[in-house]
Amino acid sequence: MKSPRRRRVRWIIAIVLAVSAAAIVLILLVVAGPHPRSYGIPSSANVPTLKPGDHILVRSGNGNIGRGDFVIFHLPGQKLTRIMRVVAIGGDRVDEGSAGTLDVNGRPDSEPYLPAGTDTENVPTLTVPGGSVFVMGDNRGNSQDSRFLGPVPLQDVVGRAVLRWWPVNRLGGV
Repeated sequence: MKSPRRRRVRWIIAIVLAVSAAAIVLILLVVAGPHPRSYGIPSSANVPTLKPGDHILVRSGNGNIGRGDFVIFHLPGQKLTRIMRVVAIGGDRVDEGSAGTLDVNGRPDSEPYLPAGTDTENVPTLTVPGGSVFVMGDNRGNSQDSRFLGPVPLQDVVGRAVLRWWPVNRLGGV
């Protein structure tokens, strides 16, 4: 027979775990909105920020999307989805910089999330149409993004990534 003290400790641990789980669910709902969706990362297009096997929580909708956000979008005419980082929004002019950088509106874009020495190549010179975003993967050498697909219409954006929830040791914002 277990001692009353041991039963009390187990009961306290169970309560703490239940309250912690409820708090995490509440935080996720606040961060991701009322209709969050979870997506697994299937490719290395955004390494090192997002790795294959990571899981992210996405806030549904295409409002309030800005430069630096990760968005989930449908490929034109397909049900497949991709996740990429928004590097330019409607009205921005993109072009390839002289030092292997991305230029936005005539200036090198600050991209602190890219690994040192990353070259950004094959950027067309264009003005992003209103109601669209220009997206690129963080792993520029292994990313089929707007350089090849063109700007993504906001109507094809499923939502904005707000949180990496798996693996637990990489829990945090994206």
